[in-house]
Amino acid sequence: MKFTYCNLLAIIFFSCASEQNKMQDKALANPDIDSVNVMVKKDVLNNHVLAYEDIFDELNDLTEGRNSIPESGLISTSHWRSQDILIRNYDEIIEIEADSTRPKLIVARTKNEKINKELNFDYSYRCQSDSENDNTFLNAFFLDSTYLNNYALREEKIDKKFKQKEDYLKVYCKQFNLDKSFLNDWMNIIKYDKLYRRTYFGNYEKWDRKYLEELSKSVSELNQHRLLDMPYYRKSCWGIVNLLYYLKYGKESIELKKMFAVIDQNFKADTKDYLQFKLLFWVDKQTTRIRFSKKEYDSLTNVFYATSKTSEYNNYLRKSLSLKKIRFNSDELISTGQRVKSLAKILNNQLTYIDFWASWCVPCRQEMPDSKKLAIDYKNMGINFIYISMDDNPVAWQKAIKQIGLSENQNYLMPEGSNSEMAKKLKIITIPRYMIMDKEGKIINSDAPRPSDPKIREIFDGLLKK
Repeated sequence: MKFTYCNLLAIIFFSCASEQNKMQDKALANPDIDSVNVMVKKDVLNNHVLAYEDIFDELNDLTEGRNSIPESGLISTSHWRSQDILIRNYDEIIEIEADSTRPKLIVARTKNEKINKELNFDYSYRCQSDSENDNTFLNAFFLDSTYLNNYALREEKIDKKFKQKEDYLKVYCKQFNLDKSFLNDWMNIIKYDKLYRRTYFGNYEKWDRKYLEELSKSVSELNQHRLLDMPYYRKSCWGIVNLLYYLKYGKESIELKKMFAVIDQNFKADTKDYLQFKLLFWVDKQTTRIRFSKKEYDSLTNVFYATSKTSEYNNYLRKSLSLKKIRFNSDELISTGQRVKSLAKILNNQLTYIDFWASWCVPCRQEMPDSKKLAIDYKNMGINFIYISMDDNPVAWQKAIKQIGLSENQNYLMPEGSNSEMAKKLKIITIPRYMIMDKEGKIINSDAPRPSDPKIREIFDGLLKK
């Protein structure tokens, strides 16, 4: 099967779409990383989806109320024309609200005016710039047909766009007496956002080879391992990886061992570990159509385990692959301790309210505060509450449980998710989905109200009287 670079680039730069909005907390991934409290007001979520990417490229969506964001995290509005808020080592609680005069923008506030200036640099820049005129994806990434035969013009336009932002940043920092570390952090964000745009192409074959070869030299700007927590740096790395692969192998089908080797030959240390980890992770989750055999995949995975020096990526891959070692039947679920249990045993001869959810499901996560309160109110009345995740990544699932504050002994993973026999039998097509089963395991309500819906309490009270 032939696989176009257009498809691969879409996966690489928007990889989170394949595991849409998977919410994993970098602070949970590494307990030594400090976090900052961010309060999101309801009006923001009416018009925006706010998220930050962790070091594993997973999107962590922010919900209404309190969110814990790792220091150096970059909160963005989830759009290709995203507004960014850089989170640094702040002790202040940050509140994010919608701008009443500019609905496309958001504003961050604390009690410290200097911190406010730092948080709202990108907001300030967008208020006075023409960035909102990047009204199409092609314009924003300089992929319009105008540039196909005039790549010098493309480079000129990109340089001009990002030079404007750099100049504005310098004036902004001087005007508000912001420190040099803040200036340097944003200069790096701008630098790698620029490289990200330069190396993003819908189809390499349309572009002049000499231009692509010149762009590939930008690999010298990478291997800046301390910047791995920056999404634009990681995306720039992938832009160069794909460019190097195309220049070496042309438009032929992409092979795992060749891509792995391209990374090995051009990247070092932590950056190499990140790229090889993510490549193996994508292939395992079948979010790419890269050619490989099982023997080849197992061999390269063992090479990665043996050579990777970055424990976060090494451990994450091991845990994400651990599910494959567990044998289970079609009516069985997996506990947080990776023990297999049948649904009948989990129901425990009790009236049970089942929450089908996933770590990446924003509406599911938004219901969790009400779900926990509901469980507290009815737990001692004889109603059993269990949470069944449709995640395909056990690491994401377990991190989400900790982040939300759910009890581990109430949580189970459905192997193979929506493709499982159990999901088909119960007709679980979309989530969140709620179901009530009686003591014998018979379905009383196959599409029960959500925890936030007052009707669910009426239903519970009625069932308890029987």
